[in-house]
Amino acid sequence: MAVFVLDRSGRPLMPCTEKRARLLLERGRARVHKVMPFTIRVVDRLAEDSEFQALRVKLDPGSKTTGMALVRETAQNGVAVINLFELMHRGKQISEALTARPWAPQNAAQSLALPCAPVQEPGQQKVRLAGAKPATPG
Repeated sequence: MAVFVLDRSGRPLMPCTEKRARLLLERGRARVHKVMPFTIRVVDRLAEDSEFQALRVKLDPGSKTTGMALVRETAQNGVAVINLFELMHRGKQISEALTARPWAPQNAAQSLALPCAPVQEPGQQKVRLAGAKPATPG
């Protein structure tokens, strides 16, 4: 796959091959900027002095993962794949984490229910909770 390249100001340039990146690093013309994804910073080039080619991001949406491809369109071959990415969806993981919580309501009715005081039937004795103030007749 390709190696991402930045100019000396940190602006993106066109990606290069792994071999070219290795040569730039050996000759001291580049520094490692980031390891994941592997990105180098060229120390003797600016984006204003460079030429760019059209890049396109292609998506393949799925239920569990989304595939992404960074491609460069060429006249001879159609497209050249620069890099491939895979985005893992967290929907199922989040759903399982929510249902695993012990204090989570089991259904929508439980989550909407409000705590109510018990109804006192005639003839029952009033029970006063500890620390509660007695009701004043009013």
